[in-house]
Amino acid sequence: MTRTCVLWGLLFLTLTACSTNPTFWAHRKSEYGYKSAAFEECGADYRVLEYREEEVLIECLPPR
Repeated sequence: MTRTCVLWGLLFLTLTACSTNPTFWAHRKSEYGYKSAAFEECGADYRVLEYREEEVLIECLPPR
């Protein structure tokens, strides 16, 4: 019984760790200059998490 619980726990941790969305910082050359970098990395499915003066934190979303 304990072995089965450990295996299910490891499987759960592996699946949740692999399903996280990648994030990256993109340089803002202009007010909307980050959009081309976001589109190159994520396609049309991305979300801006944080704005800084010269950088933007972008998260790639799963395809719709």
